[in-house]
Amino acid sequence: MAAEGDLTRMRTLTPALLLAAAPLATLPAQRPDSVTPLPDLTVTVNRAPTGLASFGGAVTVLSGDALQRQRLAVGLDEMLAFVPGVLAANRWNYSLDQRLVIRGFGARANFGVRGVKLLVDGVPQTLPDGQSQLTNLDLAQVERVEVLRGAASALHGNAAGGVVAFTTRTMPDLRGLAVEVGTEQGAFESNRLQARLAAGGERMQGAIALSRFATAGFRGQSRAEQQRAQGNLDLRLSPTLTALVRAAWADDPRADNPGALTSSEAASTPSAAAPNNLRRNAGKAVQQAQVAVGLDHRGATWDADVRGWVVSRQLTNPLAAPAPAPTTIDEGLWIGLDRRVLGVRGTVTRRFLGGGRVTAGADVQSARDDRINRRHVGGTPFGDPVIDQREAVREVGAFLQGDLPLARGLAARLGVRRDATTFDVTDALAPLRSG
Repeated sequence: MAAEGDLTRMRTLTPALLLAAAPLATLPAQRPDSVTPLPDLTVTVNRAPTGLASFGGAVTVLSGDALQRQRLAVGLDEMLAFVPGVLAANRWNYSLDQRLVIRGFGARANFGVRGVKLLVDGVPQTLPDGQSQLTNLDLAQVERVEVLRGAASALHGNAAGGVVAFTTRTMPDLRGLAVEVGTEQGAFESNRLQARLAAGGERMQGAIALSRFATAGFRGQSRAEQQRAQGNLDLRLSPTLTALVRAAWADDPRADNPGALTSSEAASTPSAAAPNNLRRNAGKAVQQAQVAVGLDHRGATWDADVRGWVVSRQLTNPLAAPAPAPTTIDEGLWIGLDRRVLGVRGTVTRRFLGGGRVTAGADVQSARDDRINRRHVGGTPFGDPVIDQREAVREVGAFLQGDLPLARGLAARLGVRRDATTFDVTDALAPLRSG
């Protein structure tokens, strides 16, 4: 009976297979002139312009249209949801950055982005200590994203388990003026306003983009407000040389922190905030500004680029964590931060006949944080500082990379990098403690 059942099943499937195969056999042959070759994409995330087909590494390129269509553009998860090897976890808590993981790097970060290098128009958004932030970036103005995974990321130095490079809109073909205004509305009082003014000529293109986003949030204690302004200017000095200026300003006057719930609390009221977060008015307020200048050279045998930048960041962050030795249950820990960052990086590539090339580059960056921790009630600090210190981190790194064609379709790539990172802390309260 078993054999007969198998035979019956085979007889049932056979006609279906024949019917499926019949239309394939009648398809007309493709004409040779109907094939349209697509231009090879050029990627720059590996620190030298390279054709995607010949790169040989794990890199994904996303276009601006696909990034922005039908999206609110307020989170990395919207952009990177379908990139293999990448996890962008949006906690919908604007007081905490999203968790970005590339092949496991960054998975242990409690806040911010760590272990992954972030670039915006070639300017690192990653500090020498390995922490990255995207406060400067308006995601609605991104036209291209390159995601690099694997060992090639090491050429970017510290905290480069993976690299995400953002390119903002420049509209190089624009001649004249272009104005864009838009608005989006959503649930929980979410709304976004955007405006962009761009101008272009034969040798110069520039744009200014403004945006404002606000939401009441799904949960209690989750209101947020963000304001962004970005400006870019590209000036073609010659057919091979371009100067650029990038400026970004961000103001997040309110980003409440609803905190985490226990499983029983979430099952009972998933929209509730954690009791201590409500009691201590946990959240943060941030202001940040960045200015960057650069030069790009693209020649027949030589390519070169250089970037210099300065960043200023001010943060106030009342936490739900209790203050040291509190006198009342309402006292929490308040963090005040004043940050200054200076940096410069450069890359030079020399190409040779036959397809070989050598790329060399260097990175120098310095970050200084003036940090004060105090007690607070309801977000208002009071009393003597609990911590008053200056934290300085400096990074100097250099790399060398070579590409050597061996045979048709086969090439060897070798790279080496050296980094030196130093940490210094000056405690202003140390003399008081010793005295």
